[in-house]
Amino acid sequence: MPIFRYPRSSLIGDFLRSGGGLAAGLAGLVLAPSSSIVVVISLFFIVLFGWFLWRTIRRSRTEIALISDGIACRDITEKRFSWNDLAAFKLRFYGTRREHRNKQGGFMVLTLAGPGCKIALESSIEGFSEIVERAAAAAQAKNLEIDTASLEYLLDLGVEVAQPIAAVQAEEH
Repeated sequence: MPIFRYPRSSLIGDFLRSGGGLAAGLAGLVLAPSSSIVVVISLFFIVLFGWFLWRTIRRSRTEIALISDGIACRDITEKRFSWNDLAAFKLRFYGTRREHRNKQGGFMVLTLAGPGCKIALESSIEGFSEIVERAAAAAQAKNLEIDTASLEYLLDLGVEVAQPIAAVQAEEH
């Protein structure tokens, strides 16, 4: 049972950015006159970068396990479901068109849904291709409809999936 994590090296920048943003927000709060618009802006930065820090801490604690019959995700909570219970598969690329065309930069996000839970993983996690491949095979075995964008991104990763009959019929109409 392989266990995958986000590499610390991919999180260091996020920790530094969130710390810098919080420091700037706190500095603005401490140094600005109390009735200033700077206070409102500083509070906005504190909330924004506080949320970003929380998200980064969760990612640093995330462990994904490909278990024999499904997937398990543990960060602050634990989510798991069997591949037989897979209800949704979505793969998205975030970046510029140039980054996508040149296959450099940007990142992908795999979103899987099962009974009562959703797991979203960024491509910086170790074993992302293996996770995508297993999830795509499960989606195909269940004959889940995979949208055209996800199919394109699967091909970009070298994962070939026959499009389910339901998706082909939907595109013809």
